[in-house]
This record gives sequence, structure tokens and C-alpha cells, in this order.
Amino acid sequence: MYAFAKISLPVVGLCLLLGSACASSTGANPSAATTPPATGRTVPSAPRVADPEPSRAADLASAKRAVMTTAVLGKPWVQPAKVNTSGGKATEACPGEPALVTLAPARASAVATFTRGAARGASIARFTVETVSDQGRRYREAWTRTARSCAQFKDATGLYVVTSLEGPTSVPGADDVLSRAERVYYDRAHRQLAYARHFVSARVDRVISTVEYDFLTPKSDPKARDFTPARQLLELQLSRTQREFGN
Repeated sequence: MYAFAKISLPVVGLCLLLGSACASSTGANPSAATTPPATGRTVPSAPRVADPEPSRAADLASAKRAVMTTAVLGKPWVQPAKVNTSGGKATEACPGEPALVTLAPARASAVATFTRGAARGASIARFTVETVSDQGRRYREAWTRTARSCAQFKDATGLYVVTSLEGPTSVPGADDVLSRAERVYYDRAHRQLAYARHFVSARVDRVISTVEYDFLTPKSDPKARDFTPARQLLELQLSRTQREFGN
């Protein structure tokens, strides 16, 4: 008969000898201690949900609050019931060419028109605040198209208009700026300038602010090259628009 020496092993050592059978006897969970192999796949994150676009009614209410007022412009600006226009059809930019509002209709639009005093020949400033749904892409395309298609034409009052793409191309805080000039002549040869009209439009996100400034050219600027007055009016309107729409 053989006598066996009594051997005492700690639990850990015993587990090394007995393997997995020891795990169940000690209450351990083998699966919990095992890290599953990596699959190489990345679990996609949930897509970001864009903020819903305000309703047209909400846009219109904001545009009306944002558009210029006489209180902001101050004297000598006034807001008459009616101002002089060049006639023509509201649906046409010039004879035979669709108007900007037809080519790129806005979701909502508010307009206010003022004159610099009440005297005959006073400068006219027309302010527009409008919202769009495509970051102004159609608006820019329509702006360029109407300017080029209406490069020269005779308006409803019998005056001769020459349009050119010129003026500011940037304004602080704006994502996009468009400018053009219309010079209105008494004669077909374009030698006798009657008056000029400057347009400057600035977009911030989905909101567009525009100023149309009609004026008799001063001696200091007989060719109507200086866009400073129109730009200053636009910047005034743009600050109101940004406050109202939170841009």
C-alpha cells in the first residue's frame, strides 16, 4: 500500500490544474470574462434631425416686423401712400422677360417704400425682406438672368434703360451679396442721364434683404458709380433682419 503525501493547493492553483471544471465549482462565469472578437463593423449613429422650417405665416410675420420703418430711417425720409414708378407689367423685369418674383417666388415677403422728403424728384428707397427654401440658389440665377436679359430696353414711360452687374459683392455678416445698376436715359444714344437705380441684395441663411435706391445723380457722381448710399441702407435693413430672424 502506498501512502500519498497530503498536498494543499490554493484555489487558483487548483483551477489551473482542473481548467473549466473549476470555473463552475467556484461560481465564476466564463462567458462574462471572455471578450467577444471584434467584428470590424461600426455601428452608425442616429442621423441628425434638422430643425423644422417655420410656416409661411410665421415667416411673413417676421418679415413684416423686420422690414424698414420711418422711425429707423429718421428725417428727412417719409413713407408716402404712393411713389412714382416706371410703369410696365409687375410680372415682367423688362418687356418680354419674366420678373424676378416670377422666376424665384419667395416663401414670404414684406416690402416698404420711402422717399427722401416729399419734394418732386426725391430719392426713393424700396426695402424688401423675404424668405426662400433653397439657400437663394434660384434667386441668384434669376437675378443674373434678368440683369443680362434686360441689359438694354425701353420702359413703359419711354425712357431707355441700361442694366449692368456691378456694385458691392460682400457685406459684413452676409452669406451672399448681389448688386446691379440701372441707368435711365432720355435718349436712345444714352447720353442724357435722367436718373439711376441701384439694387443691392444680401442673403443670410434663408432670408434675403434687398434695397432698391432710385436717385438723381449728383455732380460728384454723374455716372452713378457710387453705391455707398444703397449699401448703407442695406446694412441698416440687414441688421434689423438679423435681429428678427436670429441670424
